[in-house]
Amino acid sequence: VGFFIMVACSSDVLAAGKTCYDCHKKAKAGFAKPFVHQPVSKEDCESCHKRHGFSNKLVLKAKGAELCYSCHKGLKEKIEKKTMHDPVRKGECTACHDPHASDRKELLKETPDKSLVCFTCHPALKPVMKAAAAHQPFAKGECSSCHPAHSTDEARLLTKPGSDLCFSCHDKDKIIG
Repeated sequence: VGFFIMVACSSDVLAAGKTCYDCHKKAKAGFAKPFVHQPVSKEDCESCHKRHGFSNKLVLKAKGAELCYSCHKGLKEKIEKKTMHDPVRKGECTACHDPHASDRKELLKETPDKSLVCFTCHPALKPVMKAAAAHQPFAKGECSSCHPAHSTDEARLLTKPGSDLCFSCHDKDKIIG
């Protein structure tokens, strides 16, 4: 009986013209950022969340990346490659992307500049960045110049195979001689 009351209350609240933000005012204020996920900007919470009535428990319509793929058609096929970044392989889009709103393009939680988004999960690399012999793109925080964020067909999440990647920036004749 309790479940039916909750569903009836949830339906009555929405039928009475109330929106999710009538109760979740703080959430709405937190989403006032330059880059807003389309369902959030349209106040279409139910594209991702199930109604929860008075249970006070947000429930997603699908788990992990499957929720993202339900709208981002073709993305799964595009990023399923031989080598996948660990959060991508695990379906953890929200490890790097905010599902609601962000101050950064692509709803990134941190800026890709200076590799802050990378250091969220790879903090041990930050001190290496300042080493005297650090590779210059890495020292500048340009991880994506060699490593794509999601996936690749190359080993070690590289943009190109081995020496092809190196020689795309370095003059082969000067190095090999």
